Amino acid sequence: DATPVIAYMATASSLTDRDTYPTLSRPVVHGAVWMERTVQALIAMGWTRIAIIYLNDAWGRETFGDATSAANAAGLSIVVSSDFNFGDRSSMVNAISKVASSGARITLCLHYAEIATI
Repeated sequence: DATPVIAYMATASSLTDRDTYPTLSRPVVHGAVWMERTVQALIAMGWTRIAIIYLNDAWGRETFGDATSAANAAGLSIVVSSDFNFGDRSSMVNAISKVASSGARITLCLHYAEIATI
């Protein structure tokens, strides 16, 4: 089926595979580009060490991988990372506590809008 698909919020880097998703287009950049730009912005602001909290689902793990790759390539140090589970307040508290005890001053939190209601 050659039905065009426009995925306006699809940022997963895995969706760039044209053999698997030949008709997919999206008006947003994929996660790897987004993370490269985020890392460049952090470095431009003089930050060299960050913490990352990310959602423990397919999107969060992939975006965390993109962030880690971008940070490593640019020489940005991730001093601590921690994941949390959607809808699980205690896992979010644990992730935040881990980051807080690390002494990191900048935290990149990888989640999507629904998390704001937890």
